[in-house]
Amino acid sequence: MEQYIAQRETIERQAASIRVLQMRPHFIYNTMMSIYYLCKQDADKAQAVILDFNSYLRRNFTAIAKEGTIPFSEELEHTRAYLAVEQVRFEGKSISGSACALCVTEPCKLRPEQTAVPL
Repeated sequence: MEQYIAQRETIERQAASIRVLQMRPHFIYNTMMSIYYLCKQDADKAQAVILDFNSYLRRNFTAIAKEGTIPFSEELEHTRAYLAVEQVRFEGKSISGSACALCVTEPCKLRPEQTAVPL
């Protein structure tokens, strides 16, 4: 039974690793093209997007090596980096929806035991 559990955990970790590595190619392409155009228009903003994209990628790749759960604060930072990158593509466009509004306007009300997310 212990061998089965260990094998299942290994398979789950490998599956998570594969999911992390399979970022959507259009996201990478769109981000790189946004940075490309920003380099001429606003070099400072391009640098900020590169840093956010770097943070996003680093957190994706380090998640592979992690065992167990990811602290909520790390997941939140990962999400923040992703949204900062995406915000460049949609700048000037209105994004609406209750989930989006809730994320921005409501303070976090999680208890400490809720702040770890399994891989």
